[in-house]
Amino acid sequence: MMGEYKLARANVNVVHKNKMTFGQHLADMVAGFVGSWPCIILHILAFAIWFALNLNIDYLTNIVSLEAIFLCCIILISENRQSDKDRLAMEADYETNLAAKEEIETILKQIEAQDTAMIEQHAELLRQTPMLEEILTRLKAQPVRSKQREQREA
Repeated sequence: MMGEYKLARANVNVVHKNKMTFGQHLADMVAGFVGSWPCIILHILAFAIWFALNLNIDYLTNIVSLEAIFLCCIILISENRQSDKDRLAMEADYETNLAAKEEIETILKQIEAQDTAMIEQHAELLRQTPMLEEILTRLKAQPVRSKQREQREA
């Protein structure tokens, strides 16, 4: 039973990071850089230098096309890795929910057993009530006699 909840107790980020390959780490780093302002600024500067030096535009087109192809592949690798991480997190959530469900069911069974025991005790008390009322009536009559005895003894 303890093994069932191992994933749920583990930090999904740590588990997934430990399973990542070098290529996946690299893809995440590149995707993180490509989606940032420094990358945009770098491209603006590179294009400005290219145009300032009046280099062949055909080469620039080929370079940009190759860059787009590689970046698309790298970003897809990173997104696939993120999907795997999300799937792992969902599995951990599912296991946690199952464990919580089992604990709740156990608690509800215990409460039901307590309710049944209390109902049985209440029923027993109701059965004993007439007998207890009779004993109480007798006891109410006895204090008068015991007070009279105390007065005689004094």
